[in-house]
Amino acid sequence: GEDGLKLRTKWLGDLTVQDQAKLEEDFELAYDLAEQEVAKYRKKNGSKNKDHNVELSVEKKKEISEKKLKVVVKLYIDQITQNNILTLKKLFLDSPGHVCIDLDFYSEQEQLLGQIVVNQEWGVRFDSQLERMLKNFSFVKSVQLTSIE
Repeated sequence: GEDGLKLRTKWLGDLTVQDQAKLEEDFELAYDLAEQEVAKYRKKNGSKNKDHNVELSVEKKKEISEKKLKVVVKLYIDQITQNNILTLKKLFLDSPGHVCIDLDFYSEQEQLLGQIVVNQEWGVRFDSQLERMLKNFSFVKSVQLTSIE
């Protein structure tokens, strides 16, 4: 619900914190919470629909296929500003869908410093336009669409 979004928004807001240790701590927390959310979600929406052979709508089929995907966006943390984060957030909110997003934050030395996981609930519909826009940012190292299963 609402709380989930606020939490995530808060993490995104805190990304410009200069204190590296504090930042990594926040990432850990964010990651744990995201995992709990996902587990809760899976449990809640588990095996209910196994027996129904209902003809699925086009939207539903799209949703199901999107839920098997995730986008991994690798970012250089040194080059990112608060505004960049807000831009990313807006971009994702403007393309609502069910593809999960992993934001991986790297140092210039290619060391992974942290990760924010945006689950399906706040996921995106990933298309070539979104991919192009993401790749145009100087702080984006790479964008990769992968299958979850």
